[in-house]
Amino acid sequence: MYLIPILLGVASTILAFFAKNKWKESNWATKAGLVVAVLAGLTLAYLAYEKVVKDDLIERVNADIGIIEDLTEVTIPLIAIGDGNIGMPISYFEQQLFYKWQDNKLLKVYVKNSKLYVSVVIHDHNQKPIAVINHNEWTVFDKNYEYNNDESGFELVTKGERKVYFQIYLKDGIAHILGIVTNSDGNGFKFDLKNTEATDKDHAKDELLLLVMGKESSIESYRPIDKAIFKYPRKTHLGERLK
Repeated sequence: MYLIPILLGVASTILAFFAKNKWKESNWATKAGLVVAVLAGLTLAYLAYEKVVKDDLIERVNADIGIIEDLTEVTIPLIAIGDGNIGMPISYFEQQLFYKWQDNKLLKVYVKNSKLYVSVVIHDHNQKPIAVINHNEWTVFDKNYEYNNDESGFELVTKGERKVYFQIYLKDGIAHILGIVTNSDGNGFKFDLKNTEATDKDHAKDELLLLVMGKESSIESYRPIDKAIFKYPRKTHLGERLK
């Protein structure tokens, strides 16, 4: 609905030009200039439309986080870091954010009919939106990332290296999260893994870490994690997991 008034504005400008300047009486330079102006106007109108739609989507998802209208057969899963088997209530993470910034809305996670539902806006280190999950529907804004998902898991990875920027999956009633979840102010968490050093590699294991993120966080702290669970690209491996 936003595109119509924008295009009408462009069209009215074009009609106004024709009213003052007859096309047949114009020379080739004027005609070429008009064509370029029309194309530029339409391009700018489309870009403006895309931005309005993007901003509207982000606003709706942020407003929706924390609200579950239909509680029928809905359960709120515990949250675990990575593949850890100890889950904590989501309120535990929200309280940490609230105490520090008086803002605790990062994502919405719930289970209904054994299916995982997620809503979240994923930001980069400049607090720019990379992608949005709106009730399990993906919209990716940054072409440097790609995603895959199935009924119980969602994952956003970097193209090429395919390292995890955000990952969540349901297992044994626990929602396991890996990667970066911050809001538009840069406040949030990094659910991280750090491989512990050991002389015997067979006994080395991943240490689960929860890093509190803020505007002062370094670019290094936003580095993706090498722990993907899906195959890529999605168009040929829809919902396929790595074994």
